[in-house]
Amino acid sequence: MKIEIIQPVGYCSGVSNAISKAIAIKKSNPNKPIYILGSLVHNSHVIDSLESIGIVNLTDQSTSLEEKIKALEKGSIIVFTAHGHDEKVDEIAKKKEMIVYDCICPKVKANMSTIKEKISSGYDVIFVGIENHPETVASLSISKNIHLFDAKSNKFNDFIEKNPIFVTNQTTLNFKELESIFKEIKEKYPNAIFNNEICPATRIRQENIIKISDDVDAIFVVGDKNSSNTKRLYEISLSSNKKASTYLVSSESDITLDMIANKQYALITSGTSTPLEVINSIYSKLEKLSK
Repeated sequence: MKIEIIQPVGYCSGVSNAISKAIAIKKSNPNKPIYILGSLVHNSHVIDSLESIGIVNLTDQSTSLEEKIKALEKGSIIVFTAHGHDEKVDEIAKKKEMIVYDCICPKVKANMSTIKEKISSGYDVIFVGIENHPETVASLSISKNIHLFDAKSNKFNDFIEKNPIFVTNQTTLNFKELESIFKEIKEKYPNAIFNNEICPATRIRQENIIKISDDVDAIFVVGDKNSSNTKRLYEISLSSNKKASTYLVSSESDITLDMIANKQYALITSGTSTPLEVINSIYSKLEKLSK
């Protein structure tokens, strides 16, 4: 069986910077616990690796960022994730005299800055995102004049009477679905200003998975099942490649012989928070099983 890896794979720059920064923080504070308020990035392999060097990811989704901070001791070292956060928790951290680091993705940070600028200029903002995703939660927290268009349910329950309106989005959405959503919003608000903020690293992987040749009969999307950009990549492959079997896998242990039975040509792609070593181990497992 022919096996190829579609480039690019592995970390995007935002993920790579977040991980490097977290490790550097630990090296600067070797004898102190480092608390990440959530999952630094959405990949269990990365979280396990960070945990092994004493970086604690507070991943319990039943508690808010505020509750997580309040539960920590005064003066703790805390790290905000790559997805952004509600800035009101900064004040809580300040009162508790915590040492604060922020690993927000530059792309997410820039988008949030644009939202703030538009709000201060009198705009209402429609944010297209997945409800309860950390990036969406962080963006909506900026102002009460930000309205969610839920990309998962395709629902928008608000009605905005005044203009101007600015429309932007979570950076890890399906670019084809976003085009459709933007079209729908434009029909309702023809004078709205649109700002497509899908991360380039996410978009190029989505575009690449659409362009594959017809002789491919197995596609392995490698990444965490909690990763938004990985799930969008998987969904796009399912809808675009009807002749191929598409699998979402997080490690080599997910690969079975049945997946490649009678297959001649397999491709591997990945979400932007997937370690290269995981991708390479899956390649090796497929190579071994195909012999």
